[in-house]
Amino acid sequence: MGEAATQLTLISKSGKDSCSVRDYIYKRQTPEIIIAFCGAVGSGVSTVAKELHNQMLKSSYNYKVEYIKVSEIISTLASVVKSSIDDRWYSEFSVKGKRISSLQEIGNALRKDYSHDILAQFIIGKINQTRADRHLSDDGRKKLLEGEDPAEPLRIVWIIDSLKNPEEVETLRAVYGSMFYLIGVLCPEDKRQARLINKDVTATEASLIIDKDKSEPDKFGQQLIDTIHKSDYFISNSYENTEPVKISIQRCIDILFGETKTPTKNEHAMFVAQSAAYNSACLSRQVGASIADTDGTIISYGCNDVPKYGGGLYCTEDGCNDNRCYKTHDIACRSTKEKDKIKAIINGIIDGKLSDGIKTDELLEVIIKQSGIKNLTEYSKAVHAEMDAILKMVRSEGSIPKGSTMFVTTYPCHNCAKHIVASGITTVYYIEPYEKSLASKLHSDSITLDPEKTERKVRFIPFDGVAPRQFQKFFKMHGDRKGAADISIETLQSKIPISEKFLDTYGFYEGKVLESLKEMELSSMLQASLRGGGESEEKKPGESK
Repeated sequence: MGEAATQLTLISKSGKDSCSVRDYIYKRQTPEIIIAFCGAVGSGVSTVAKELHNQMLKSSYNYKVEYIKVSEIISTLASVVKSSIDDRWYSEFSVKGKRISSLQEIGNALRKDYSHDILAQFIIGKINQTRADRHLSDDGRKKLLEGEDPAEPLRIVWIIDSLKNPEEVETLRAVYGSMFYLIGVLCPEDKRQARLINKDVTATEASLIIDKDKSEPDKFGQQLIDTIHKSDYFISNSYENTEPVKISIQRCIDILFGETKTPTKNEHAMFVAQSAAYNSACLSRQVGASIADTDGTIISYGCNDVPKYGGGLYCTEDGCNDNRCYKTHDIACRSTKEKDKIKAIINGIIDGKLSDGIKTDELLEVIIKQSGIKNLTEYSKAVHAEMDAILKMVRSEGSIPKGSTMFVTTYPCHNCAKHIVASGITTVYYIEPYEKSLASKLHSDSITLDPEKTERKVRFIPFDGVAPRQFQKFFKMHGDRKGAADISIETLQSKIPISEKFLDTYGFYEGKVLESLKEMELSSMLQASLRGGGESEEKKPGESK
């Protein structure tokens, strides 16, 4: 710590000093922010990221902006994995298509050969080195060279464009904690394909690139679907102009700095859905749903769990009568057990047909993977969240008002989709994609993925706005709202974001508390309490000598 950083005004014996240890700790919050972006190829991630860059430079918050382009890191590292890259599938592509595909392959090779989070590690290294080279004071650089943490409060926002694998997100969150935010950029596939074609990528190339980007079978591959739903804030970039993106970015910045913003009706409804999900004891996943009427009022909610006699789902209050999967002796998912039986039958059939030279287990896995058997949802004991919300409303009110909107944490399966259509619900918002679902394929006559289509089809739309995981943090009151309209430019320039990430370790702050106790002449009392005694033999503070 620098000399100024270690100064501490302590509470006196009278307790009247203006700054306590706690006040000191609060002032050691870092103003640094790490904001990463994630989005499917063609969704315009860079456009949105650059808009954040421009707005932060022009804002009154007095921030420096550092922009990290992950594609540049990938290009720099291409030589170390050159021998691992198979470029045959895109060798005949257009120049632009070849460049995109090459970056995908190099990124995959890096994750395969080194670590699934290797790009996140390089991002962290770049942040560390750039901070030292461009932003630290001379004293801070000296401490860094000596192996110490300089822990200087720097007003920097680091913008990362962009992430494609969930392990990259998890590593950045592990290192930076609450000062790290992920923004998901959303855009329908048909518009993304059109954008790629406009950049001289052929339609065939665009389809292959989009499919590869979405989700690859290998964990080291492109895993956009598993990455984007981890976002803290979602922004739709499906419009013809950038004005909606500018408005959404400005709102995001204001929220991060504790400006008074209240949830939209959609954000509140999705938060209710996420809250409902936590009622689920399903062994596979927790899913929640809520239904809002045309005024945005929540009229029902539900989660995925096992139904019980008399209506509704089992819950904690059922006690010994609770028959959910996690309460059974084998603690096994019934859906998994039924699919395992099918696998055993297939195994027995092919075992008798093949020669001894072929490994049955390996062939079985190929069959299971390619046949879609593992995607079957019909054997689950649980009622899905969407159905629970619909049935709950029907039991209490008899029907669902036409024109209602459903909010669900995961894209509906095809079984739920047909009941959603039949119920009269007109719009469904979701966060996490669900690859097993055949909803739009089986019900293309009544379901559309186009957010701008408003007639004769139920719209299934990706949710945008504040993610439920950050709802309380982003919308709770930060500080005193009274007089906020009169805030000065000087105050804005020193305002700290709501991250609540501190510069120092808890061990350092423990030391500051011990200094406080020593200055108040209470150290001996602490030692006495450690020995088990109620009082020290030494004179108590305040006694005459």
